[in-house]
Amino acid sequence: MNRGKRVGLSVAGVLVGLTAWAFVAERGVVRAQDAAALGFAPVMPLHSLMIEQDLHFENIRHWIRTSDDPERFVKLRHEALALAEMGNINGFHAKAADHADYRQWAAELKTLGMALAGHAEKQDLDAAKESAKTINATCKACHEKYQ
Repeated sequence: MNRGKRVGLSVAGVLVGLTAWAFVAERGVVRAQDAAALGFAPVMPLHSLMIEQDLHFENIRHWIRTSDDPERFVKLRHEALALAEMGNINGFHAKAADHADYRQWAAELKTLGMALAGHAEKQDLDAAKESAKTINATCKACHEKYQ
C-alpha cells in the first residue's frame, strides 16, 4: 500500500470514530472534563499517535513546498485538520492527565492546526508557512521534555 493510501486510511479511521463527538464538542456541548464520562478515550497508543502526527506534519511540509498541484491548498487544509485532531486526541491521552504542560502543548497543536487549515482555505501560503514553523516549535518543546 502506498504512503498516500496508508495515511488516508489512518486519517479516515481516526476521524470517522470522532465525527459525532467532534460535532457536539465544536458547539460547546461537550467539555474536556466530560469526555471520559461519555466514554471517550484515545484507542491509539501514544507512540503510534506521535508517528501519525509526524506523518501529517511531513505531508503539511510537502504541500507547503509543492506548487504544481491544483489541489495543493485543499490537501494542505485536510492535513492541517487531521493534525489538529491528533492534538485534540493527544490532550485526552493518559499521559496528559498528570501533566498540565503536556495538555497545553496538545491544545496548542489543535489550535495551530486549525489556524493552518484556515490559512490553507484562504490560500495564504505565507501565513501557512508561519503556522507550520510554530507547530514545529510547539512539537519540539514538548519532545524536549517528554520524548
